Amino acid sequence: MNKKTKLYEEDGELLYLVSENNEEANEIIFKKYEPVIDYYAKKYVGLVEGKGIDYNDLYQEGLIGLDSAIKNYKDHKDIKFSTFAFMCIKRKIFTAIKMANRKKYSILNESYSLDYQTEDDKLSLENIIKTNMESVEDILVSKENLNFFNKRIDEELTSFEKDVYKYRLNGFSYEEISNTLGKTTKSIESALFRIRIKLRKILNEID
Repeated sequence: MNKKTKLYEEDGELLYLVSENNEEANEIIFKKYEPVIDYYAKKYVGLVEGKGIDYNDLYQEGLIGLDSAIKNYKDHKDIKFSTFAFMCIKRKIFTAIKMANRKKYSILNESYSLDYQTEDDKLSLENIIKTNMESVEDILVSKENLNFFNKRIDEELTSFEKDVYKYRLNGFSYEEISNTLGKTTKSIESALFRIRIKLRKILNEID
């Protein structure tokens, strides 16, 4: 703790000065909670590996979370500021992780026609898959759950389904996947239908 920080032993005094537009107090409170932001950014950076964001992005989100805590603490004075700040920082970082996962797990929530026709019958996907984006991200934000999810995908999906799944996650259209794999668009649609049901089964195992 540096000399400036020692001048303010309590967060309440810092927050009061910040509300009075005291720049020094604002700087001190950010410095005070930077180790918390650094801790959470490092702890969860593994969950966004290869998804377009990194430690620095999570750290910036943590700073935004802290700023939100400072501005909104007046409405939550029934708890300590440190507790509220930790919650806001962590929540903002988790939101960034969820957004990064959105593309990866969007296959679970694609809007297929409820009249999708399989070879044998017609099934209502509304009744089969009711995956909510927030719940998927909440489930998979745990590294243990994510590892289990990926392991079960490897076990459940056929070789062809794994290829279709991989290309779909990377933004390939049905036509692009069919051309790449040398299959008909209909076979790609059928594979994605099966994949969605299997993914939902896996998520239910976790949940």
